[in-house]
Amino acid sequence: MVQKKMMKQDYLDVIKEHFTSKGKRLANVGKAKIDELKDIIKKYNIELDEEDYIKNKNIKIKEEEDYIKNIREKNKLFIDKHRETKEERINVWKELDEDIKNKLIKWFVLSSQMEFIQNYFKWYKHNKDLKKSVENIMDIRIKEGKNVERVNANTLNISGITVVFGVLADEEFDIKEATDNKTRWLEEDADVKKIIEYLDKYNWRVVEDFDIVVREVGSEDEEK
Repeated sequence: MVQKKMMKQDYLDVIKEHFTSKGKRLANVGKAKIDELKDIIKKYNIELDEEDYIKNKNIKIKEEEDYIKNIREKNKLFIDKHRETKEERINVWKELDEDIKNKLIKWFVLSSQMEFIQNYFKWYKHNKDLKKSVENIMDIRIKEGKNVERVNANTLNISGITVVFGVLADEEFDIKEATDNKTRWLEEDADVKKIIEYLDKYNWRVVEDFDIVVREVGSEDEEK
């Protein structure tokens, strides 16, 4: 888009820049009409070459348009690449031997279970402390004369307003949910080929944090 003449905002910008550079401001100038703005420019001897101003502004407009176009093109390339990669990974999973599929799912579920066990007592204490804190808050609000009802372990209804305090951690490991989550991730997003190569390298040793494998596979890609 090419601008052919100065607009009201351009004159306002010129005037504002002039007074700002001098540490001053002109009140109510935004309400002035274009002819009045021109009079202000003339009155205060504000330097303005309209032809040069339009030329420079059009250069900036072109630079901004090119920048936006470049960003859109990069985004499109990223989306297209991601779409192709995802389709490739889905196809790899579909063609994978069922025994290997089950072995992968079992590995990730076991790793999640190990992570859960590793953090169990930490999260158990977290839940215990949170529940106690909610009880204390409930007692305080009741003493203040407010109507308080316990919704669940970390939620109170205080005078008709539901308030949630913190997040309770799971105290039981849901194998079905973990299996469903890991299966869905392996089917749709994981780079299964890289993961299998990595696990083969370390004899499928189960770790307490499966993200270690994901990070390691990612870092190997970056090195290449």
